[in-house]
Amino acid sequence: MQTYRCHKNLLRIVLIILLAVVTLTSSIFITAPNVQAAETTYTIFDAAGIVVPAIDAKAYVLYDAESQTFLVGKDQDKLFAPASVTKVMTVLLALENLQLSDKIIVTREMFETIPNDYTRLGLMEGEEITVEQALYASLLISANDASMALAVAVGGTIENFVEMMNSRATELGCLNTNFTNPYGLADPEHLTTAHDIALIFAEVLKHDLYTQFATTLHYQMAGTVLHPEERGMQNGNRFVANEQFKYDGYVGGKTGFTELSSYTITAGARREGRTLISVVLGASQSTARYTGCITLFDYGFDNFKTITIKPDEFQPIKDQTIAQVNDAIGQTGNPMVIDEVVLELDDILTTTTTRAARPYSCVIDERAATLQADQDSQTLEYPLYLAFDDGTRYPVGRLAINVAAVQTEATTKSPAFGPKGSVWRTVLRVIAIILLVVVIAFCLLLLYAMIRQDLKKKRRNKIKERK
Repeated sequence: MQTYRCHKNLLRIVLIILLAVVTLTSSIFITAPNVQAAETTYTIFDAAGIVVPAIDAKAYVLYDAESQTFLVGKDQDKLFAPASVTKVMTVLLALENLQLSDKIIVTREMFETIPNDYTRLGLMEGEEITVEQALYASLLISANDASMALAVAVGGTIENFVEMMNSRATELGCLNTNFTNPYGLADPEHLTTAHDIALIFAEVLKHDLYTQFATTLHYQMAGTVLHPEERGMQNGNRFVANEQFKYDGYVGGKTGFTELSSYTITAGARREGRTLISVVLGASQSTARYTGCITLFDYGFDNFKTITIKPDEFQPIKDQTIAQVNDAIGQTGNPMVIDEVVLELDDILTTTTTRAARPYSCVIDERAATLQADQDSQTLEYPLYLAFDDGTRYPVGRLAINVAAVQTEATTKSPAFGPKGSVWRTVLRVIAIILLVVVIAFCLLLLYAMIRQDLKKKRRNKIKERK
């Protein structure tokens, strides 16, 4: 029994040693993937020194679509029911996946689950309409059966379409949105945020057809076989239908209302190359959402300005950084060289009107990357900023410098150890790992056989003792 314990302890020691060897080998031969943490691209603007307007809403946000900058917001990330503002996503998917002339054959699925007090176009089973007609009905009179018709035409089923809605929202950076239906049914799980609605609306405004439909005052839908009479549609959005709320540069919007959501709206306005998007959720009354949007638009156009970022202004920093990297290479004594330099800059930057008039400088964060002397090749990435004289600075791009090992005669003859020998290195790593696994298995089997042999010997000895 003492011998068995000895072997058992020996087995534990071998396993510990083998585990350490596997860990060490893995760290040497297997390169971990370069995983970058997801980061939020959009942030609420620092509007210090500017009086934020009072808005009648539970949540709101103002977004500059061109520079992808959120200017101001209140509870912009808080979950709310969007009501018929949901149709913005339905229309977006329809514009991305259908043609205006495509035919839709109406099925019961497109209207039978809609509550009786929700707006309808009055579609009938078997009726044939076009995508264009369904789009006008969805935007002008917020017809829920027309939106359901678009959803089935795009997704095949409502369930599939809802999955498409949520997937597309995620692609656009909407991290707090969960759609459960295509038209805005009051569902406690059908939720989004002012922030996410702004991103979705910015995307749909890239389609000129949306503006064409959403700003149409009146649309006359031709009769169909099952509904011979024409259907007249008057735009219910007061930005279009009411002179009191008309706004210079208005490019479209979508309203909504349910008891759960109260009054909601998203709208866009474009002036001098700038597109501002306002989202108002939970307004206390219908007119308050329009005045809220107008207040936000005026606030954005009056207090903020978009400036052009000039690549030439970053050229001195680029040259200086390249020289510093070359000096660092020289200090390592290793045969390395800069083989690629990439300068990526945003086209524009939105800042306050006051700040835009102040002097600024181009800044690079040299601490963000350090040359590693023991690496064959590497990419050094440095963030770039516009720094204003009031101490504020904005990230506007990056400078990437790729450093590679120089191909000498020795490395050319032995490609497995040069920068072009990555394939051979991978093969060698795989072979080494396979051999390591084989050795481990062999050691375990050998140890197991030794233990069994020892046990058999002890049993034979016991038998002899009994005799």
